[in-house]
Amino acid sequence: MMSRCFKSVFVGVFVAVILLGCKISTEVTLDKNETSSILIEVNTTDKNETSLTPIEVNTTDKNDTSLTPIEVNTTDKNETSLTPIEVNTTDKNETSLTPIEVNTTQENTREIERTIIQATAKLGNLANADVTIYRVEDDGILIPLYTETTSNAKTLSEIGKFDMHVDALEDDTFYLYKITGGKDYDSNDDGNLDATPTENNGTIRAIAKGSDLKAIADNFIVSYTTELVYEQIAAELKYNFNKTTFTNKLQDAIKKVIMDINGDGNIDEKDMLIFNPQADATKLIPFYKRQIKTIKDTLHKGNIPILNFSYKLGSYDTGRWTMCVKLSHDGTKAFVAKLYNDFTIIDINDSAKPIKIGSLGTSGYTCGISLSSDDTKAYVADGTNGLVVMDINDPAHPTKLGSYNTKGRAQDVTLSSDGTKAYVADGDNGLVVVDINDSAHPTKLGSCNTSGKAIAVSLSSDGTKAYVAKERNGFVIVDVSNSANPTKLGSYYIDNSTNNVVVSSDGTKAYLVDGKNGLVIVDVSDPAHLRKVSSYSVATSAKSVTLSNDGTKAYVLGSRNDLIVVDISDPANPTKFCLFSTPIEANGIAFSSDGTKAYIASLLKGLVIIDISNGTSITKYSSYNTAGNARSVSLSSDGTKAYVADGDNGLVIMDISDPTSLFKLGSYDAVKWTTYVALSSDGTKAYLADGMNGLIVLDISDPANPTKVGSYNTIGEAQYVALSNDGTKAYVADLNNGLVIVDISDPTNPTKLGSLNTAGESFSVSLSSDGTKAYIADWNKGLVVVNISDPTNPIKLGSYATFGYAWGVDLSSDGTKAYVADGTNGLVILDISNPTNIVKLGAYKSIDYILNVSLSHDGTKAYLAAWESGLVVVDITNPASPTKLSSYNTIGFALDAVLSNNGKKAYVADGTDGLDIIDLTLYNW
Repeated sequence: MMSRCFKSVFVGVFVAVILLGCKISTEVTLDKNETSSILIEVNTTDKNETSLTPIEVNTTDKNDTSLTPIEVNTTDKNETSLTPIEVNTTDKNETSLTPIEVNTTQENTREIERTIIQATAKLGNLANADVTIYRVEDDGILIPLYTETTSNAKTLSEIGKFDMHVDALEDDTFYLYKITGGKDYDSNDDGNLDATPTENNGTIRAIAKGSDLKAIADNFIVSYTTELVYEQIAAELKYNFNKTTFTNKLQDAIKKVIMDINGDGNIDEKDMLIFNPQADATKLIPFYKRQIKTIKDTLHKGNIPILNFSYKLGSYDTGRWTMCVKLSHDGTKAFVAKLYNDFTIIDINDSAKPIKIGSLGTSGYTCGISLSSDDTKAYVADGTNGLVVMDINDPAHPTKLGSYNTKGRAQDVTLSSDGTKAYVADGDNGLVVVDINDSAHPTKLGSCNTSGKAIAVSLSSDGTKAYVAKERNGFVIVDVSNSANPTKLGSYYIDNSTNNVVVSSDGTKAYLVDGKNGLVIVDVSDPAHLRKVSSYSVATSAKSVTLSNDGTKAYVLGSRNDLIVVDISDPANPTKFCLFSTPIEANGIAFSSDGTKAYIASLLKGLVIIDISNGTSITKYSSYNTAGNARSVSLSSDGTKAYVADGDNGLVIMDISDPTSLFKLGSYDAVKWTTYVALSSDGTKAYLADGMNGLIVLDISDPANPTKVGSYNTIGEAQYVALSNDGTKAYVADLNNGLVIVDISDPTNPTKLGSLNTAGESFSVSLSSDGTKAYIADWNKGLVVVNISDPTNPIKLGSYATFGYAWGVDLSSDGTKAYVADGTNGLVILDISNPTNIVKLGAYKSIDYILNVSLSHDGTKAYLAAWESGLVVVDITNPASPTKLSSYNTIGFALDAVLSNNGKKAYVADGTDGLDIIDLTLYNW
């Protein structure tokens, strides 16, 4: 009996163990009521030690039970503990405890226990922050997988921990970790616990492949660096996700933020994922290294850092017609040439506060500068005055040493490496070589007729060849090995205006820019047989080109306020690396020796310094170049069409139903300068403010064929038009003619009802919701309020001098506040509840010129058209203290901005880029 009992129980349990691993379930039937001790060994660890665990075994037909120990090892160690397991071995209810040892190895227990690998959230360390882990699907859709909360503790090393769920990660799948809120316990990243934590209202994110996350395991840190990288590629993730190409995009973004962190010689995902703000801050690229405090403050406030950075570091207004800039070899001084008789030296040690050191007037039109290697002399191409040599040893008091009249119009100058010769691009006089050994008495060595107007010159690295850009038709190569007899070796013809040419360090390629073709790369290894290698169209008239020190990038300065960085590492396939918006009418450019700053000579702004260390720029949904000068934009009520007032190009109607793919529906070429368009409520008519042509009424029921149905000459210069609620009246801001009210009940025959001369220059008008008052942005007179309850007799109620130049105005939904776009004075917020006693509530001071303002539908944000800065978003929840939330830099200069009905998109009229559509929700995952 004892033997049969043992065999039955053993076989039953053994089979269960084999089939089910650690889940033991067996039923054994005995013939009798006898029981005996049964020993089965179940090992659940990698080791051999066991301990006894009580298991209930029913072995009889009776109800009696007794305790029998069973051994179960349930840990990863060598010890075991007692675990109750019930085994029914009879047909009856009686049980007894029988010792059984169960082996359920580590592999078989993963369903019960999993290894927890922790990551850390660090701004400083964030306690009690919300964590969401997403899987990125193949179409870019984010699927939430897990939610966690970061740890709170008494020591900094234990704060901010969370389970990264590494066991669920698939190697070839991307995952997004999102950390929101919490408290920052090391806000200054000094490695010490802050006595008072900083409230975090923002979000930091990290995106990476499962394989990379597994590789770094518990060294994974979600930080402001992973957030900055995420912001670089958010648009790619949201609109154009492709798993194959996204990896490359991600690596490119990482290289624009950090340097090598782990010391393996590569900059990749692993560097990003282990970046520790407390130890690695010095390994950010310079652009972000300088902005660490701003980055953290911005994140703490709940804003997006990348939208708050201005690439403009500083500026110095040298006045109009600034043409050229050169830097001293030590990078501490900028030498600026103004077209009209001025040479200025500026201290640029502090990029944020450039200071004028000295200046010297010249007799001609200063166009180009070269410096001696010791920075003691400047050689100036001075137009009709030829070559002028200046002593700049004392930069506070530059003096003229000598000059040489080159007979033509000196446009550019470069020096031989030994500093003994100057090569002058001398307009119609071609190339002139000047001996400058005696700076007080420069003399001509030789010249070469370039058969065209020479406007720029570069030398080969060995100094034997000069590459001369000709204004109208390409460039020529001149052999200057014999200075007394420079001879033409070859030429490359382009049927367009050539503005600049530079040569690669190995002398095999020339890079020229022209008004039509953009950047053109030419093989010059055989000067007698020049061959085009490739070209890159910059969609704008290119003015100049400069190469990076390593020769892998070309910096092209465009005429539409853009600096395009082109990757030329493969000359046969140049591609855009990034783009920066530059000051209006940029003419010349120079770069710091480390390649992190660009110094721009701006026609109207003087010297402007921008940071280019982060090779990127804020991108937009899409844009459409309207061919004219986009001045304002209005949307159809259904949000599918945009009506662009396009300056001398009239009205352009765009299909915007797919914001990523815009196309033109139709246009109307107005007579004068169209600055604004208002739409009738039924969307069938457009009312144009057309400058000296006044008010024009168009039938737009067929967008492909808008036709004029009526007009009214307002006598002044119509700038803006607002329609009454019932659509029977048009209120025209008529510049120096003030406000004009026009009856449009018969669109084919508009007639004047009344007018009021506002004393200033009326640029914009907004109406109160009840239609009884008009609020006019009146240029130097600020805001003017007019009673229009009797349209035949408008009466001024009050005004407020905003001290800037009022261009635009928008009203709060309750009509108690006016928001004035006040030019150089920024945004001014006024209490207009009593029109006869207007009171200033607050202001937002901008670094740029504010031209228009639109309010969000909930009245918490103001969207400013901010000239060079593009679209600027300001928090106006506290009117006494409006603060900047973010900005989106358009290519040219933003003149107007309106919001979509759902507030998710902004439509910007950009003077040079046409219509820009900006996604305001890009980072709202």
